[in-house]
Amino acid sequence: MILDENILEELYKLYDIEHDSIKEVNEYGEIFECNYQGGNYILRLSSYKNLEEQEEETDFINYLFQNGVNVANVMPSKNGSFVEKIEYNGQEFYAVLFSKALGHQITSKEWNNKLIEKYGKIIGKMHKLSKKYSSPHIPPSIKNWFDQEEYNYKKYIPECHQLILEKCDALFKAIKSLPRNKDTYGLIHSDIGQGNSFIDKDNLTIFDFQDCEYHYFVNDLAIMIYFGVEQSFNGKDINTYSVDFINSLLKGYRSEIEIDSFWIEQIPLFLKLREILSFIIFYCYWDIDSLNEDQKALLNLYRKNIEYDIPVLNIDFSRFNEGM
Repeated sequence: MILDENILEELYKLYDIEHDSIKEVNEYGEIFECNYQGGNYILRLSSYKNLEEQEEETDFINYLFQNGVNVANVMPSKNGSFVEKIEYNGQEFYAVLFSKALGHQITSKEWNNKLIEKYGKIIGKMHKLSKKYSSPHIPPSIKNWFDQEEYNYKKYIPECHQLILEKCDALFKAIKSLPRNKDTYGLIHSDIGQGNSFIDKDNLTIFDFQDCEYHYFVNDLAIMIYFGVEQSFNGKDINTYSVDFINSLLKGYRSEIEIDSFWIEQIPLFLKLREILSFIIFYCYWDIDSLNEDQKALLNLYRKNIEYDIPVLNIDFSRFNEGM
């Protein structure tokens, strides 16, 4: 999104943003850094979700913040609103102003068991609070995971991948059949990892809840394992390393909330769901006819893993049950 004078004037009316301080942060034209009331803040201008969804997202973020979770909280506009609508070229965009997380993105050298345990602890604290959270909208505006566009595999995966479509059918059916209640299912971040967190000395802050959705709580752990193992892997045997990673993650998680052994043993299902989602996203957002060699190799790896039921991690998750 290009910030022309009309949009800037609208933003200045809505927020006490210092003039000429707004600078683009990412290449998508929706995340900006700015000076607000003497400090550095993050401004998001997006149409990724509608107004009601973004209102629920910001309400959830501030609920977590007010209850002691290290998240980048949301600042109100001059109107007292946490989400403001802006019209641009016939489209509606929504402005949200976030406090900027202190510190920096975690580097490969900074990963250690203590840090992984911190991730587990903050995820556990979020889930404990989510179980008590009530949406400002009845029914909730944020979608269930299976209603999100990115999960619409029948729309995006070509019919030539018939075996993969069958694998998707089976996996989605298996996950949807799992027990769903307030202790197992709720509003989750759904994209926690290196890219959406900053570290400042010993303080870990989570941000970017734009992908939050109603899902099984265990999915947040699976996503952290899926991406965290890859990002922090230090060259040892991947499965041996994964055991250490998961033990640290669960140690932190269990310090805040209990997790039944049944759900630990379901983590491989959710790891496979994440792999399948990555495959769907290729077809959802990428130009399949213009992939580079690395992208083609990755797509083929996903295809092979899904078609042949190759587990994301070849380890027995029952080993992580306490007392075993």
